[in-house]
Order: sequence, then structure tokens, then C-alpha cells
Amino acid sequence: MFVKNLENKVYEELNSANALPVMKELEELGEGALPLLEDIFSGIAKNKFGVEYRSLGMPLTRALIVARNLGNVSKPLEHYFTDELKNMHPEAPAALGALSELEEESIEALCEALKVDLLYSIEAAAVLSKFELLNHEAVKNAQLESNIANEAVKRLKIASFASRCGRR
Repeated sequence: MFVKNLENKVYEELNSANALPVMKELEELGEGALPLLEDIFSGIAKNKFGVEYRSLGMPLTRALIVARNLGNVSKPLEHYFTDELKNMHPEAPAALGALSELEEESIEALCEALKVDLLYSIEAAAVLSKFELLNHEAVKNAQLESNIANEAVKRLKIASFASRCGRR
């Protein structure tokens, strides 16, 4: 019972205006935070009214931020990040980008995200670029299917080139 009350306190804090301390605590837990984060992503974590914390907005956003800050420690949660990418959650690309490698499903979802709107496309392209996947077949197909995808990848390649030139 004590553990359940503690978990509910964490979820409530993630939904409050003062969430930063609990986010830092979760980051310090490292791998130990994964079950709590997974309960938010999966919808298991619910408030006293039976409402999933993930549907309240801020707990899901903050859970993605914590997962991003955990880096590759959060790799077991990758499929949740991919699901949120498909839902166009603004923190999902960064959570995927914090991992050290991506599953094929995540790569395909990022390629689909290239076609959505320019801002989200650029976020997806940045993650694909980090993993040196801008020449991946699925990226090329997305560029053929979507002007938005083509523009996002083109802009990322130009920015990358400009960045490399500036370092000399």
C-alpha cells in the first residue's frame, strides 16, 4: 500500500506546476524509474477518479522528458516513444533521439513523421540525421512521396553541411 501511495504521489507531482523536483528524482533513479514511466505510457497509472495520467497531458509530456534525459537507459520504453511519435507528441522525437540506436519500427515511424508538417518533419529528420539515416531507403521513399519530407531532409542536410563548414 505504501508503494502504491508513493507512486500516486509521483504521478500527481508530474501533473502539478511544481513537477521539476520529482522529474529530477526520477532521473536520479535511472533504471529504477522505468516501471513508473512505463505505467504512465501504458495507461496503467490512473488518478483517484480512474483517469489515465497520460490523458491529462503534462504527466505524459514530463515522462517523455525524463525518459529523454535518461538517454539509452530508457531503451526498453522505445516502443512507447514510437507510439507517441505516431500521435505527433512534440517530445517523442527527442526521446527517440536520446537512444543509442533505433529499432526498425521507430525508423519507419520517423520516416512517416517526415510527411506530417514542416516543423515536425524537421524534428524527425534531425533524429534520423543523428543516426546517419538520411540516406535510408525509407527516408528516400518519404521524400518521393512528400514535398514536406523532401524539404525537411534538404534543410537538415544544408544545416549539417553549414555546421561542418563552420567548425574548420
